[in-house]
Amino acid sequence: MDLKFGHFRLRQKSRLLFNSDGIVDLSARSFDILVLLLTKPDQVIEKAALFDAVWPNLQVEENTLQVHISALRKALGADMITTVHGRGYKYSGPLPVAVPEDLDPDNPGEQSAEHLRPLLDLSGGRKVPVTGGCLCGKVRYVVTEAPIDTNFCHCRMCQRFSGAPVTAGSTYRAGAVQFTNGAPKYYRSSPFAERGFCENCGSSLTYRPVEPPVTANWADWILIYTPTLDNPDPNAPTWHLGVESQVPWLRIQDDNKRVRCQDSPDLVEAWAAFNLPVP
Repeated sequence: MDLKFGHFRLRQKSRLLFNSDGIVDLSARSFDILVLLLTKPDQVIEKAALFDAVWPNLQVEENTLQVHISALRKALGADMITTVHGRGYKYSGPLPVAVPEDLDPDNPGEQSAEHLRPLLDLSGGRKVPVTGGCLCGKVRYVVTEAPIDTNFCHCRMCQRFSGAPVTAGSTYRAGAVQFTNGAPKYYRSSPFAERGFCENCGSSLTYRPVEPPVTANWADWILIYTPTLDNPDPNAPTWHLGVESQVPWLRIQDDNKRVRCQDSPDLVEAWAAFNLPVP
């Protein structure tokens, strides 16, 4: 069953929240918190119960919960969730009513949201918005087009930026990525590109060309680090870059093409524009 409250409709099966304008962007954790609050309206949900339900068997700082509560208040309205100091939170909005899963034909906002342009398929054939964000939730984004490409990168810059032996990134047209909450802070890691991260939790988020672009190939795209998607499963990398720096103790057993940075014409051209070799 769906839940309707005020001008909102929560579709539990597809894990989507609608208002009269269409789909409301919520992270997976924020959605889980909202479901718990709605199932017990006007009851105080203790913080411990929220942590156990949303982050089972994980140690999570209280600030993380507060970030998600703030995101819900921004989406629903500040008066919809009440803080009960020293205890937890309770839902204080219109009484939720269970309704059938079928869309309400009298609600044009829901109808238009259901007929959005086709996006990435993240749930077995259903076309849903592609969303993601950082670890703490202060930076959230939505992607409105399918990726141009997804690849692994083993280069030393990506290793140092992520703190991982390899990264996975999905490249999109720049205009297809919109930040719906906060925005990355950027560090210029080379003469022609910069890397974005959350200044609060440090999550590695993006890689993009600087303006003006150094060549035609370095324009109008942005790479999103694939694991920051709420559901990264469909974005399987199709090739490896920077294999000259692959750590010897990591083996990814696939048949995808492997390329050194110095064998990537786009990278060679970009560094050559500054009379520099590929590092």
